[in-house]
Amino acid sequence: MFPFLAALLLLASSGGILLLEAESKTDAEPAEPRRLLLHLLALSMFAVAFTLLGTSLAIFSFIIIVLRGIEHLNWLHAMAVAGGLTAFCWLIFSKLLGVPLPTGLLGMI
Repeated sequence: MFPFLAALLLLASSGGILLLEAESKTDAEPAEPRRLLLHLLALSMFAVAFTLLGTSLAIFSFIIIVLRGIEHLNWLHAMAVAGGLTAFCWLIFSKLLGVPLPTGLLGMI
């Protein structure tokens, strides 16, 4: 029941944001379709890599691909953000919440 309620909440909040944005009179530039497609491709690759490579390696790789390949952040910042987010996710889910995370074909976490 919880996933259904969470989905309804996300749907309702997304609809509210959409209505608020439609009413605003800003001249914001629309998102670039190429970048949106690249983000979608990266997210699709992440979904496959999550099972094949394991949680930590998939998160780290996904963040690096997005920050370096799509957002053009420099290597130092991309590695710092990717390492920090990977460690944060591992600590929260694996250690704090005790969620068994996929280890992938390599058997690593």
